[in-house]
Parts: sequence; structure tokens; C-alpha cells
Amino acid sequence: MPQHLDDFNSLCNYCEATQRAVLADIISYACETEIGKDYNFGSIGDVATFRERIGTTPEIVFEQKAGDMLNLCGEKVAAASLMPLVARAVTENTGIPPHHWCVVPDETSKRYHFRIELAVEPAHPNKTAQAIAERLETLLWEEALIYPIFRKQKLLQPLKVTLMAKGWQEALYAERTRIGQSRAQVKLPLVYSAVLAEKFVL
Repeated sequence: MPQHLDDFNSLCNYCEATQRAVLADIISYACETEIGKDYNFGSIGDVATFRERIGTTPEIVFEQKAGDMLNLCGEKVAAASLMPLVARAVTENTGIPPHHWCVVPDETSKRYHFRIELAVEPAHPNKTAQAIAERLETLLWEEALIYPIFRKQKLLQPLKVTLMAKGWQEALYAERTRIGQSRAQVKLPLVYSAVLAEKFVL
């Protein structure tokens, strides 16, 4: 990000152009302006994505907590690096980006289990999930440098995808929102140690 931006609109234009900004950059800008006085941008290293403009107002949405890492057997893959790959795998097979997703590392089977909620539920969820899994596996082999090394050594097994029903993301928010806390204050991680809201599995 440029060291100095003329105004907040310039920051928003930057986020729109790149489609992604690290909140540390936003914080560094906010500290030099009036913007930061009334905003809590979260932890340094948290990742936000520019989504759209509503009139002249930008919507910059939190995406991932700092420190979300995949590390079943020493591979240490940042969950943020999977965001574009998951989006591609889903969009290529459904025509729309994922509404929400997370990954649960399975210590027993040594595989990553992706849970994905689509904006529109598919007619054949199992077939769609398999197609997304195959494409995502290919993308990880091609673009996640460390992943194929561990797969070739059979330290990691092929990933799995399960599609979740509409309302799953809302259920995750409900589980993590404390009394008196607003949804805007809740950050959903991309990496979970255990599977949540199983009743939403399609």
C-alpha cells in the first residue's frame, strides 16, 4: 500500500483495485488521520476484502483472523493464501463465489476438510462437493508450493469438501456472539479445531 494517501476515498479505491487489504495497512493510515478515532480495525495482520460500494460508501469486510494456519504435519500454510483458490474452485463449478467457508484439519486421517456454504444450494450437493474438492486439490498442487511436497510423501491425504445448508454462517456467528455483543464484533476464523453446526450438512 502507498505510504501516504490523500484521503479515505483513496484508501477505498486502493482496496477496490486490489480486492484485498491487510488491516495493518488500514490501521497505519487511520493513525495519521481522524478516521482511526472511532474505529476498531482489529488485530494487525487481520485480512479484509473490499466487497462493493453502496453509493459512495465502501464496504470493507473482515475475512480472516491473523494467525489462521494449516499445520497438520509441519506444512504451515496460511489460510489467507487459500482464499482465492477456494473462490476459484467454487466459482468454476457453480458459477458463484462461496458465501462462507472454513477448514477443519483432521488429525486422524491427515486431510483438510473444507466446509462451504453456497449462496444457492445445489440440486446435487454431493456431486457438486466432489467436483469442488477435485478442482481445489488440483489448484493446491499447482499453486500452494508446500502442499504437493507433503502430498507426494503421503503425509497429507486428499482434501474433502462438504457443502453446508443456507444459514450455516449465521449459526456460526450465533455460537460465537456473547450477550451484549454485536455481530460486527465477532470474527469467524477460517480454521477450526472441530466441526461445528453439523445439522447444516447437505
